Amino acid sequence: MPTFAIDVASADDVQRMANWAGDEGWNPGNTDAHAFFANDPGAFLIGHLDGEPVACISVNRYGPGFGFLGFYIARPTVRGKGYGIKIWDAGMARLKGRNVGLDGVVAQQHNYTNRQNS
Repeated sequence: MPTFAIDVASADDVQRMANWAGDEGWNPGNTDAHAFFANDPGAFLIGHLDGEPVACISVNRYGPGFGFLGFYIARPTVRGKGYGIKIWDAGMARLKGRNVGLDGVVAQQHNYTNRQNS
């Protein structure tokens, strides 16, 4: 049975996440990841399937009441297998009790609204 583990991302992982965003056609600012990482180094989470990075999310905390979610990506080879939602849930747990803003994909809005900050 495959093993899925979620860890705090390293600086190299954060660069990988930015590259994945580019693969998706997203255009995060060239220095956005650096600013987010400086604000909240534990905010970047990466999911590994049998040691291979396959999913990611950033969940920055700003003070006690606000959070921002971005870089929510599951690699195409693992989409539809539940790994994306596992990293989403881990990220939202990190932002529990905060108002959360997020970058999103229009075609996925129904998925964002159907998940609650539990």
